[in-house]
Amino acid sequence: MQIRLVGCGQQSSLRGNVVNVENDLDICASVLPRSFDQTSTVQVKLMRKMDHKTPYMYETIRPY
Repeated sequence: MQIRLVGCGQQSSLRGNVVNVENDLDICASVLPRSFDQTSTVQVKLMRKMDHKTPYMYETIRPY
């Protein structure tokens, strides 16, 4: 499945197969909402050299 931007308004469209996965909502409801200390996120950016301006890999992680 791919998400593509279409049109001048930059709307998103799905292309390809979609698979629906059954999920137990009781487990999801017990996890959400999280407390503030569990929701904090940190953006990690890895650079090969500090001379470079852009990172070669970056991701947002939750340290908890």
